[in-house]
Amino acid sequence: MKRRTIVAFAVMSVIGAVVPVATARAAEIPASPMDFQVSIASGQMGAQPDCDPSPEEIGPKLMGGGTIEMKCTIDETMSDAESGGTVSNPTLAESDDGFNDGVINQTCDMDQELQMVMSIGMGQNKMSKFKGKMFQACAWKMEFTDAESSTLSGTMEMNGVMGSDDGSVADGMVTMTMAMKVYMVDGTGIFEGYTGGGEFTRTESMDMMGGGMGGAPGGPNAGPPQGGQAPSGDTTGPPADGSTGPTGPVQMPKEVLDLCAKNNLNPCDEQSIQKFCQKNMAACSSIMKQSVGSFGKVAAFATLNAVVRKFAEDNAMTMQLKKGAGAVRILSPAAPTGQPKSPAEVTAASKIEIVATEGANCAVKTNRGKTIAAKVISSPELTVLKPKAGAYIGATSIRAVCKIGGASVTSNVVKVKIRK
Repeated sequence: MKRRTIVAFAVMSVIGAVVPVATARAAEIPASPMDFQVSIASGQMGAQPDCDPSPEEIGPKLMGGGTIEMKCTIDETMSDAESGGTVSNPTLAESDDGFNDGVINQTCDMDQELQMVMSIGMGQNKMSKFKGKMFQACAWKMEFTDAESSTLSGTMEMNGVMGSDDGSVADGMVTMTMAMKVYMVDGTGIFEGYTGGGEFTRTESMDMMGGGMGGAPGGPNAGPPQGGQAPSGDTTGPPADGSTGPTGPVQMPKEVLDLCAKNNLNPCDEQSIQKFCQKNMAACSSIMKQSVGSFGKVAAFATLNAVVRKFAEDNAMTMQLKKGAGAVRILSPAAPTGQPKSPAEVTAASKIEIVATEGANCAVKTNRGKTIAAKVISSPELTVLKPKAGAYIGATSIRAVCKIGGASVTSNVVKVKIRK
């Protein structure tokens, strides 16, 4: 699929008011905004940074003391990236605990260019530069296990620049905070007859010190550390000289066991030690300086090279829901990344992607009132419309107009210009 930019920060359309028939429900939608707690599974989205020095090199450099200046960049474009996780709504769960047990799945387009400069040392961390631009647009769906098997569908959209207030570093961990616009376009169960919008404040963290033992990308179980790997939760490991030994794993070295006992690390395994040392590097410095290259001496902390990027747990998606006929959003074409007010560049073949209420009869029109594509929406997921030949000629903007029941709803307006 060809890369495309996605519109964001557009104002939500006016929604025709259609009052649904009231029904008795176990959980009722409150009039005030409410939070959905969203946790996206880690490792599913987001490029790892390209850093100098690399994460493989920073551990040994820190053994000499002082601080290290680390310069990192992220340059990433993704189309139709799929991810998922869990979602809950504490307010609604007071009436139906099925709202504690929900899932969210999303398909996203992303484009991001970030630059970071930081100083990392034993207990000393400072971000001296954090800037870039980012856009992301997702079509999402939530599903709950309440009495009515309720669902919510909509979009999350962001297009803008990032500055020093959006990034921080502590204990070798870079944290980025992003605020995305949220639009709800369709609901079933207790959400039927509702639309709305709000904001999703999402936090991502990147472990600049490495996320895996022994230099294996992808986490502690992604590959064997130097000398082999002990089972997770086991307090045994290969001999200190790195050999596997004829009789299998042997007891972890005394230095490691002492560290676990002193700091109440239970179980005394790779993950527990790694997590502790990333936040208490000074306490682990003596182990880091011993027997580089040997898992037995936990020298993996000196050669960590698996940068881990993950979404923080329980990011808050705050939405204000109200009764309404439905909604529609145009996600493509869209403004260039970091320039939300600029026109989207289009060609004669540029497809139009919308997310709209199921059953909506939608037509995409230019600023001159010309219909360039039309379709009845069969699902509140991403719908692709193919424009007619010469559709964009003379157009400076497009928007979708949808008939839902007896109401007419309009989408965000997207500025366009023909690519030369």
